[in-house]
Amino acid sequence: MMAMKGKILLTLTTAIILILIMLLSGCTTRHAVPVIDPDSTSVYLPKKEGDITARIKLCRKISKKTGRLIGEGTAFHLGEEESVRALIQLENYLPGGNRDLMIHFDWIDQDENSVFTKKIYVTPDDTATSLMSSISLSPENRLPGEYLFRVFLFRELIAEKKFRVLPPDTIPITDRFSADITLCRKIDKKTGEMTDVDSVFEIKEKGRITAATSIRHLLPPKEQELILNMIWVGPDEKSFYSKELEIKADDSVSVLNTSVSSENREPGNYQFRLTLNDDVIAEKNFRLITELVKPKQVLPSVDAIITLGRGFDKKTDQLTGIDSVFSIAKKGKVQAVVHLKNIDKYRSKALKFNVDWAGNDGKSFYRKEIEIPANDTTSFIKSSISITPETRIPGNYQVKVTLNRKVIGSKKFRLVQ
Repeated sequence: MMAMKGKILLTLTTAIILILIMLLSGCTTRHAVPVIDPDSTSVYLPKKEGDITARIKLCRKISKKTGRLIGEGTAFHLGEEESVRALIQLENYLPGGNRDLMIHFDWIDQDENSVFTKKIYVTPDDTATSLMSSISLSPENRLPGEYLFRVFLFRELIAEKKFRVLPPDTIPITDRFSADITLCRKIDKKTGEMTDVDSVFEIKEKGRITAATSIRHLLPPKEQELILNMIWVGPDEKSFYSKELEIKADDSVSVLNTSVSSENREPGNYQFRLTLNDDVIAEKNFRLITELVKPKQVLPSVDAIITLGRGFDKKTDQLTGIDSVFSIAKKGKVQAVVHLKNIDKYRSKALKFNVDWAGNDGKSFYRKEIEIPANDTTSFIKSSISITPETRIPGNYQVKVTLNRKVIGSKKFRLVQ
């Protein structure tokens, strides 16, 4: 009887344990396997799309004036006045919601012991989406080794980031590097000349953006080779392309180039980043904008100013007898001098003008075609008609000048007996 009761109790206990395991495993709202960001943050994504996530940045200090992170990375030195600070950026968090958020921070040392925890309540009235926490790196409190910083939302792990604490007399390898980054459209393979060096680029069809990086380093002889990562980061702060490169310790100067297409990218703020062992050595910000539609250059039209006269002075070649009324006479003529304005903009090709003389009926009775060759500096043309009794009768007349079938100037005049 007792044995039977024992079996029943064992069965019930096992069933309860299984039920509890099922319930507990079903309660989690996060994926068990994290996604590793380019900056080495492990993010446990929510199963429900749109739920809150977090990104972590670690640094030595934060500028009070600019808010800029100083000494950002994942390796930090022990020191009396040294510390490591965590900046936590909440994503998909909308201020003004209907509940408080309970957030825990946990700093874990090289022995996997929790050395400092902090609990924060974010209320719907809070508008800030960035939170901070820090620990001292005093040699009295810390030892060198691998550390971990974790972020919990309602006691559920949502993000974590590893970092190293180094002895005071150890210089991290990244401190032995310096790098200069130049962004441009392209680099000539033969001459090395850069085209369109800038930090703002238009999104163009078949357009590219090139990062030219000059790296200088001083490494100890035992270092044989290093793997660098050249990372392109989009407006969403996620890497959309990276390139792994190997450099040797005996090459004290290296020039590295990499490029990405700007075609079909979203406008916004981007970044090019050079990392070694997940530590940022250098970075350069740039911006992509929609291609500017350049307005078509509208050239001023060629205008014709017509002056009428009776003839030209033989000595000065100046028009004489300027008027708009002329007497019909034996050997009489009307001379037209056409001064062309704005013609300089069009001198790259030959220009053909027509000078039309029209009578009382408005119909052309004489036309003269005049061509000015390409690159000719001529700025006026001439034409004339006879006004003898045999050829003309009194009345209203007109002279018109056309270019490409467009009237660019006209002048009326009158003939009298």
